[in-house]
Amino acid sequence: MYSVPPQLARVHQIQGAVSELAFLMAAGLAAVLPQPCHVSPPLVRAACDAEAQQLDGPVRAEARLECDGEPLALLLVERSAGD
Repeated sequence: MYSVPPQLARVHQIQGAVSELAFLMAAGLAAVLPQPCHVSPPLVRAACDAEAQQLDGPVRAEARLECDGEPLALLLVERSAGD
């Protein structure tokens, strides 16, 4: 996925790269959270996806990034253990 020139990248390759970034960030976050906290696998959605607008709980942290003028928002959403 990383050896593809940007102008030849396909949507699924870009989604894969964003997913990898999200997994790396989640693993780093999980390492510093107090126990018994648990970080579930990240869910990657496009902002235009209607489901992306419906969060499963309150947002506890947010990071907004930009790459070549394109926005990327990372949200940490709190959910109870039963969710």
